[in-house]
Amino acid sequence: MRGKVLSGGLLEAEAELAVLPVYEGKTPLRGTAREADRLLDGAIRGMLDRGEFKARIRRVCLLPVLTARGGLRAKRILLMGMGKPNDLTVDILRGVSAKAAQTARELNVGTIHAELPHSTLKASPDIQAQAWMEGAVMGLYRMNEYRKKESGNGGGELRTLGIVSEHREAAAALRRGLDRGRKLGEATNFGRDLVTHPPNVAVPAFLASAARSMARKTGLSCRILEVQDAERLGMKAFLSVAQAGTAPPKFIVLEHQGRNPRSAPIVLIGKGVTFDTGGLDIKPPSSMRSMKTDMAGAAAVLGAMRAIAELNLPRRVVGLAPCTENMISGRANRPGDVVESMAGITIEIDNTDAEGRLILGDAMTYAKRYRPQAVLDVATLTGACVVALGESCTGLMGNSEELLDRIRQAADCCGDRIWELPLWPEYFELIKSDIADIKNTGGRWGGAITAAAFLARFAGDYPWAHLDIAGPSWRERELPYTPKGASGVGIRLMTELVANWKPLRSKKRKWD
Repeated sequence: MRGKVLSGGLLEAEAELAVLPVYEGKTPLRGTAREADRLLDGAIRGMLDRGEFKARIRRVCLLPVLTARGGLRAKRILLMGMGKPNDLTVDILRGVSAKAAQTARELNVGTIHAELPHSTLKASPDIQAQAWMEGAVMGLYRMNEYRKKESGNGGGELRTLGIVSEHREAAAALRRGLDRGRKLGEATNFGRDLVTHPPNVAVPAFLASAARSMARKTGLSCRILEVQDAERLGMKAFLSVAQAGTAPPKFIVLEHQGRNPRSAPIVLIGKGVTFDTGGLDIKPPSSMRSMKTDMAGAAAVLGAMRAIAELNLPRRVVGLAPCTENMISGRANRPGDVVESMAGITIEIDNTDAEGRLILGDAMTYAKRYRPQAVLDVATLTGACVVALGESCTGLMGNSEELLDRIRQAADCCGDRIWELPLWPEYFELIKSDIADIKNTGGRWGGAITAAAFLARFAGDYPWAHLDIAGPSWRERELPYTPKGASGVGIRLMTELVANWKPLRSKKRKWD
């Protein structure tokens, strides 16, 4: 989809569908809506007064324009409910844009023109335009690769989203916002695709191939570490998870140079377990059914690296994605086994279904070679986090208060919901082993936190944060700009974090 900025008013532009923001209740019609109502002999105000259209958030009403009146050139007008003016947020704007785009698709409309809302929304024109494009691109997501042609969803494809501006000085900002929004939306959908592919397709080699292809198109450098490379580096924890499967593991390394290739990078790490049986501590069938999504962290890092490269952000960024299956065979890890990590830390395997932290621990150790400014890992790590926070929220933990604050700010900007969980010294006691340095679970209680405590042992001195996306990575019901299925959570958050990065002032560990 392409975005464009049109000069003049919405009513003067020729459009297959014109999207007109309307507010709830007795709120007076403003700007273009008031002018359209006059040209339509009070039809819009009348519908609102009679309660035929309540203008609640994402509610729509289609008005055919039977005759051109006084310069009204749109073929159809879509009244878009915006709710109450004082309640409007950038995230609501993404949702209403998604609804407008979905309605256009149902109507087989290829081009829509829209006017940004007149409201108390405190956001610059470029941020509003970015949100409008993000919502449209993400809201239209669907994967039909595995459907027969006759089984398609119907409707046409929206090709052009136009923003009408009466002020020429705002046009450049609107174009920047539309371009950013398109790139962020497409990167999110790229990550969604990776998660949506079935597990017999999206094996580690598939993700490695997707990373190479994406890197060639965006100018990223890409290196794939094979089994022999991991053996040479001493990634025994990573390889211990991979050894039970027949699909060879891959360790993906992507790098965006930024303006200064010699600067200390930000390192993003994503868990890439392409299918998780639970190992010998096998999952029940109901839990295993969705385990193709256990690589959503790796997909998020690949999507974020694509967006960072396409936006040509100035910071140097490294993306790491350790990818493997967690299968069952005579070579599988056994409960009670002890494996050594790349960091030299010995790990007692208390539960073979706690495999993600093993591969992330080696990835965090590998990250040290870059002398990073900060490290952020994102992973579908624990069911315990879903129990604690539900399916709509990401768990946040880490060792740097300043870094955690930055992540919260980025999450607020992009609409991802996160909540910090404590990482106190008591939780570190729970992962102590009687036979090794640490064990890979801390017992039944506080499982999301003890998993983070395990990872913290590999963070060393660098600022580190952990995002547990086990809940929001896959949606069982449709949300405003997230169709049912893979959500792409974390992609825009990580990009936002990098885009507004400033050197951290403090490296003090939170639990000291």
